[in-house]
Amino acid sequence: MKIFFDVDGVIIQGWHFNPACRRPWDTDLKQDFGIEQDAFQKAFFFPPAQGKDSLMEKCLKGDRDLKEVLANLLPTLGCRGTVDDFVDYWFTRNSHLNEDVIEVIKQLKQRKNIELYFATAQEPYRANYLWHDLRFKELFREIYYSARLGVAKDTVSFSPKSIQSWI
Repeated sequence: MKIFFDVDGVIIQGWHFNPACRRPWDTDLKQDFGIEQDAFQKAFFFPPAQGKDSLMEKCLKGDRDLKEVLANLLPTLGCRGTVDDFVDYWFTRNSHLNEDVIEVIKQLKQRKNIELYFATAQEPYRANYLWHDLRFKELFREIYYSARLGVAKDTVSFSPKSIQSWI
């Protein structure tokens, strides 16, 4: 049996589709980097026009490099600090593990008839952070993420059936 887990809102408590369940990583951006939280949200996460992808969506699909995008964007927002410092801050502060889910994953991993994978909307830097720094590679057989696959997570091409064809 193959079981696929999502990351954000499941394994990591941070962003969640339900705003009441979110644990924002960016509440101290003004204090820590000189960036207004709302300005960053609008510039990075919101599409510039209807039918267009936001900068983040472009990164998630693998169309743009996160650090290159941030290198161009952050100075326009008055950022104090480097892109690498900002990315490290973001990833670290957005890594609140759901220990209950981690425990279930560890228990499932002990069973011989179960293969564990995770499938997620990520760009390559965070996917690497999750796999290596958070050591998800010790829990899962493989990571499938949107930028690696070149498709948005909400498309048919990202379905578990499609992913299984790549395994």
